[in-house]
Amino acid sequence: MGAVMASLGAWWRGLTARERLMLTGGAILVFLVLGPVWGYQSAADFRHDAAARLEAARAVRADVARLKALGPAPARAGDVRTLALESAQAVGLTPARIEQRGEDQFVIVFEPADSLMAYRWIDLMGRGGALVQRTALARVGEDGIVSAEFEAAAGP
Repeated sequence: MGAVMASLGAWWRGLTARERLMLTGGAILVFLVLGPVWGYQSAADFRHDAAARLEAARAVRADVARLKALGPAPARAGDVRTLALESAQAVGLTPARIEQRGEDQFVIVFEPADSLMAYRWIDLMGRGGALVQRTALARVGEDGIVSAEFEAAAGP
């Protein structure tokens, strides 16, 4: 490294005063032109990225507002049992027992099945506007087979 610097120093000292002035002026001119261009380009890129992020955030906000406006339709008392049975059939669960506990509340027990089916049933109940108040899952075999018991009621 020292040899390179020594040779550059010797080259610079070998230039005439006029050549040194021209090189110095050229370097200053390049920095005066390229510096602002680089700064403008950086600012323009930042502004473009910020606009894209703002548009994405606005789209997410609109989606959230749309989903919030839809919301779950509140289940009516008689519809909760029907919703539970239809949801069970949709996910492949077989009810073993249903015990009514008031006008809008009941306990449902399913035959042993895959645990994912039970979770899907809970999801469908929530989407239908019902409230699953209590959940009891007990493993009865290998490969995620569980016995499921739920207490459900009409949503708020």
